[in-house]
Amino acid sequence: MRFILLLPVITVLGCSPATKLDTASAKKNETKCAELAASYEMAQKRKAEIEKKTEEKQGIEIEEAIFSWPSMLATRIGEISDANVASKKMRELKKEMAKINCKGVEKLD
Repeated sequence: MRFILLLPVITVLGCSPATKLDTASAKKNETKCAELAASYEMAQKRKAEIEKKTEEKQGIEIEEAIFSWPSMLATRIGEISDANVASKKMRELKKEMAKINCKGVEKLD
């Protein structure tokens, strides 16, 4: 009776495929992480560039503000939109890196 109960267990264990280390997938994952990190860094630089350009434009003369406020407003809205797009890209890249378990995701700001 014991052998009848043990036979299915032995059959299942004997027929299961041997575990293999998937080194190709690990290497592909590292490459993907490096690509995502490079994209994150580029988005971060773009956002910093936009913010720096915006800070430089803070000091304007009152006459310029009075007469050209519509164009200044349109430019400012465009810059805010660009900064928001860069921030969104950074968030998406960070989520993707966390999803595939990249190293150093916690260090990203």
